[in-house]
Parts: sequence; structure tokens; C-alpha cells
Amino acid sequence: MSDRTNSHRLSDGARAAVWTLAILALASVATATYSSGAVASKPLVQLAQAVADGEQNDSLPAITTPTVEHALRDHVNLGRCSAFHRLRSEICNYGDPKGTKTVVVFGNSHSAMWVPALAVAAKADHWKFYPVVKESCGYDTYSDVVPKLDPNNQCTSWYEWARTVIARLHPDVLVMGSYTKTTYWALGERTVIRQLLPVTKRFVLLSDSPWIPAPAQCFLFAHATQGTCLRHEPQLRIHVQEETQNVAREMHVQYLDITPLLCDAQLCPSVIDGIIPTADGSHVTPQYSRFVAPAFDMGLNLTGSNTIAITSVTVPSTSTSTSTSTSTPTAPAQ
Repeated sequence: MSDRTNSHRLSDGARAAVWTLAILALASVATATYSSGAVASKPLVQLAQAVADGEQNDSLPAITTPTVEHALRDHVNLGRCSAFHRLRSEICNYGDPKGTKTVVVFGNSHSAMWVPALAVAAKADHWKFYPVVKESCGYDTYSDVVPKLDPNNQCTSWYEWARTVIARLHPDVLVMGSYTKTTYWALGERTVIRQLLPVTKRFVLLSDSPWIPAPAQCFLFAHATQGTCLRHEPQLRIHVQEETQNVAREMHVQYLDITPLLCDAQLCPSVIDGIIPTADGSHVTPQYSRFVAPAFDMGLNLTGSNTIAITSVTVPSTSTSTSTSTSTPTAPAQ
């Protein structure tokens, strides 16, 4: 349990005040809505509430989506629309078939996990949306920058095909997730960006996920609570994210930090509005990817010219509670 959890306990009245203040603070800045009535701020408010519940050491919900039993293996599965274990895949439109603009997501599982969110965003904004993905590959293997790597390996071979596919799609926006667990990941990302940048009007590099322990595993411990399962974002991962942002800056592409969709004030809940957010601490579950779609879309800003940084907004504290923050897109980020 975190020191923050041990030090502060919110009363029921204080929690209600925090909840009300969070909604009021976000109402003026998060106005994007969808035909379903979903508001961009909703998942962010729920994230802040999950952190508050963890700090109060609330009990874990009896029912979750996905279930605890299935959460550890509940990854986004694109079937024939992914090249997982294959050299080719079908090119599938997950967006609006009548869209006049196109967004493509490229990369491995850390890109594919955002397909449910991007599908919601693309349909809401009336864009075509195509995933061009192959899981279990690093960007350094895609681009063949690993020393003594067989250039005929499956990842590199697929990437050569993927480059031609993306060029044919003429994406208005190309989105690429980050995977920072390989030795030459930064060099690989720079190389891939350099090669793909000419085929798109706008390139967006996403940050990597928090790399925390698998949430569902925590549920299995005796006497587990939302407090004991409230994880701290690893400090090493924070440094790696700074390097990812440097890659985007050096390559003159846009950057979107997705951390605030999963963690608030460096605290990462294991359950948010009844949803287990990641399967293994690094791959977003399809249910949570869809849940955060409004906020993800607002940050990606498909219909705009630049990403909008998802940052924390401090909610005024009461005399009996700590300052609780939530995350909401604010200023443009390069």
C-alpha cells in the first residue's frame, strides 16, 4: 500500500465534494460529445475517482469487466486484420466506410491495443480507419537496426510490405504506439518515423504504457483492496517516456502521452469504473480502450492540426481531504 494511501483517508462527505468539484472543473474544458452522449471528460473523472477510492482503501468490486479470470489474457484481438504470426494481413476499415479522410495506426501490440478507441473516434469524426499492425515485434526489428539480426526475419519482412500498404492508403494521420522494452527501441522508432513520415500529412507518436504489475493478479491476493492494488508508476518508466518525447521532438512529429488515461498523479488504479484497464500492466484491455475513447479522441484531435496534451487539473481540496486531480486535454502539444 502506498504512503499516500496510508496517510490520507477521505470521508464520505469529502469524497462527494471531490466528485462534485471534479465534474464542475471539467465541465468547462471537456465539451466533446458523441451521438451516444459520451462526454470526453467521463473516463477521466472515473480515473480520478478510482484513485480516490484507492486512497480510501475501498473494497474491490465483486464484478469487473473483463472478469478477473479472463483479464490476464484479454488482449485486443484483430484476427485476420492483424499480421500476428503472419507476413500479411487483411486491410480492414474500422471507421466510417463513407469517410473522406483516413487515419492509420501502425506498429505492434502497443499500437493495436488502441484500435477499439480509435475505431470509436474515427466513426465519431467520420474518418476511415485502418490498422496496419503486427504484434510481438519491436521497432528495432521492423527497421533492421539490431546488430547481427537476420534481415529476413518475419518482423522486418512484414514491415517492408506494411510500408507499401500505408503509402497506398495515403493517411491524413498516421498514429504509432511506442514499445520501449527492447535494447534499440529509440533508434528503431527514429528509423521507422523517418521512413514513414513522407507518406502522411500528420504523424502522431504515442507514449508507451505504464508497465505496472498485472491488475488482475493483485485481485487474487487475500484481503486485496483498491488501496493495495493502487500502483505507483515506475520512476524508470517516467524517464523512458521523456526519451520517447525527445524522439518525437527530434523527428518533428507530434506526441501524445497516453499515461493520463491510465494513471493520475503517478498512481495507477487496478480497476476504473468496474473495468480492469490492462491485461498485464502494459496492454490495455479492449473494454478499457473503448471506455477511454472520448478522451483519447480529444487528445488525438483528428479533425484538428495538432494533438492536445492530456494533463492533470487539480481539484480544490477540502479541509479533510488531499488534493485530488483528474486529467483533461488542455493545450496543444508538439
